[in-house]
Amino acid sequence: MLAENKHLSEQSFVSPEITARKERYLELEELLEFAAEQGKLQPAQITGEDGSLETISLADEVKALKAIFFYGKPLTSDELSRAEARQEKLYAAMIELVKPVAVDTLRATSSKEKNFVKRSSPLVGIFLGKWSVGHNFFRQTFWLAILLVLLLITSFVTKNLVQDTSVETWVFKILNVFDAFTLGAIGAIVFLYKNLTTFYVDRTLDPDKLATDWLRIFMGALSGGLMAMLFSEQAGISSSVDQLGLGAGAAGFLAGYSVEYFYRTLDRIIDALVPGKGADNPRRPQPSPEQLQQETLIALLNRTTDPEDKAAIRRLLASTVGGQTVPPAEERFPDKEKQREIAPDTSSAVG
Repeated sequence: MLAENKHLSEQSFVSPEITARKERYLELEELLEFAAEQGKLQPAQITGEDGSLETISLADEVKALKAIFFYGKPLTSDELSRAEARQEKLYAAMIELVKPVAVDTLRATSSKEKNFVKRSSPLVGIFLGKWSVGHNFFRQTFWLAILLVLLLITSFVTKNLVQDTSVETWVFKILNVFDAFTLGAIGAIVFLYKNLTTFYVDRTLDPDKLATDWLRIFMGALSGGLMAMLFSEQAGISSSVDQLGLGAGAAGFLAGYSVEYFYRTLDRIIDALVPGKGADNPRRPQPSPEQLQQETLIALLNRTTDPEDKAAIRRLLASTVGGQTVPPAEERFPDKEKQREIAPDTSSAVG
C-alpha cells in the first residue's frame, strides 16, 4: 500500500513537459480515431533512430506512447527526449495520413460533448450555439440571416404604407440603398453556407478562419450598398442595369455573393489610375508539418546531453532537411552561457 501511494504521489507531480506530451498524445488519439473511421489506418513508414525507415502500426505505436506518458514510471530527461522524438514522428506521419484534416478542424466539427462550447445560460446557447465551434458559427449566421430577412420585410411593408407623394421619392431611395446593404450581407451568407458546408462535412473547417468569414459578411454588405449607389440614377448608368434586367437590390446581392470579384474590379480601377497600388499583398505561408517537426527535433537536440541521443536526433534531422546543417548554437540560443555549453555539439553538420 505504501509503495502504491508513493507511486501515485510521484505521478501527481507532473512536469510541464509531461503535461504538454499528454496533450499532444490526446491530439494523436483524435487523429488516430478519425483515420480509423475513414479506413485510412494503414501501416506507415517513419525514420528510426538509426536513420533507416521503419514500417510500423500507427495504432500500436500511439497506444505504446499512452503507456509511457500516462501509466509509466517517471522519465529521465534522456528517456523523455526519446519519447518526444518518437511522438513527433508519429504525429507527422498521422498528419500526412489524414491531411487536409487537422486536430483543430476535427474539434471544430466534432459532435462530442468534450468539444462543446460552454454558455452562461440556455438562452445564450439558443442564439450563439452550445455545440462545436463550427456548428455554432452556422447557428449564429442562421439567426443573422433571419434578422436580415425581417429587415427586408420591414422595408417592403414601409414602402407600401407610404402614401404621401411628398416624401415617397426620398423614402424609396433610402430604403432601396438600405435593401442593397441588406441583400449584400445575405449574398455573403449564402456564399459562406455554400462553401463552409462542404468543409464542415469533410471535417476540414478551420476555426481560425471563421473570424475572416464574419468580415466577409460585413464586406458583402458594404459591397452591396456601394453597388446600389453605383447603379443609381445619379451615377448615370441605370439604363445599363435595366438592360441587364438587374435592380439595385439584385446588384447588391451579387456583389455580396462575389466579394472577390468586387475587390478585383476595384483593384483594376486603382491600377488604371495609379499603377502598382492595387496589387494584392501575398500572405506569408504557414509552416508545413515537416518544418514544425524540424523545429521540434532541433529543440530536443538542444536539451539532450547524451551523445548517442544527439547522434540519433541528428540522423532524424538529416532525413527531414535533406542533409542540411543544424543551425549554429548562437542562432538558436542567444544566451551566451548556453552557447558555451552546447556549441561544440550543435555547430557540426547533420549526420
